[in-house]
Amino acid sequence: MYEVMYNRAVASSADIVECNLHHTFDNYEDTEIGRQIHDKSELIMNGRSVVWNKIYKTSWLLETGVRFPKGLIYEDVNFYCKIVPFLGRIEYVEEPFVHYVQRGSSINNYQTLKTMQIFDILDDIYAFYEEKGFMEEYRDALEFLYTRILLCSSLSRMSRIKDPSDRKKAIKANWDKLVSTFPDWKNGRYLKEYNGKNARFMKAMNPLTYSLAGFLLPILKK
Repeated sequence: MYEVMYNRAVASSADIVECNLHHTFDNYEDTEIGRQIHDKSELIMNGRSVVWNKIYKTSWLLETGVRFPKGLIYEDVNFYCKIVPFLGRIEYVEEPFVHYVQRGSSINNYQTLKTMQIFDILDDIYAFYEEKGFMEEYRDALEFLYTRILLCSSLSRMSRIKDPSDRKKAIKANWDKLVSTFPDWKNGRYLKEYNGKNARFMKAMNPLTYSLAGFLLPILKK
């Protein structure tokens, strides 16, 4: 894995080289072949934020000054979104070198109010973009990132919180985070253009349909 990826990095002078994934779940296996994205706004919105299917040029990474946040989950999202604006070149290899095994009993599938740490992660990214002067260039991409995470993966995780009171609290806070940070998210430039996974679901969300989704998802997850 590292020999192939390192040789691609040297040959292309890339800051990051990314490989594909082979997934094993309880009931099935598949190979995930990701899109080869080079535009930085697109990487922020739809890039694979996991850090363990990539290698990084050490000198470049140290120059960014980006570090993992301490004591928080979803730290890979934070780290990835912060390094992308500094990126000069990213390259890809087709091989699914990483074999990712996830079991139904995994801690990743057990959700609590700790899931709400995604708000801290996103707020820290937002503050970082403002501090570094990236906001003007990437605000629309960041708006879409918030929208995609909060309406899709975050809502899905929160619907798996077992305690009804905690689940209701998290789902409400999730919506409030989106509309307080990006009040006009519904008219977001990239959301209007988006036709990918969950596009119809995201575009259909409003206070009523979100409340309905928050009610139905826990039932459908059972």
